[in-house]
Amino acid sequence: MPASLLAGASLALVCNLIARMPGFEGALPVNSVTALVGAPVVMSVLFNKRRNEMNE
Repeated sequence: MPASLLAGASLALVCNLIARMPGFEGALPVNSVTALVGAPVVMSVLFNKRRNEMNE
């Protein structure tokens, strides 16, 4: 559980840093950056689960 808490906090911090990069005139919403980072992770979990169900 502590590892999960640390991983989530570090992911939120990285997304916050990406949202406030100096190249942008304004700040991006943190929730949109988090979604862009998290969507591939969710998709890979779903595809791996489906692949494992097909192999059994």
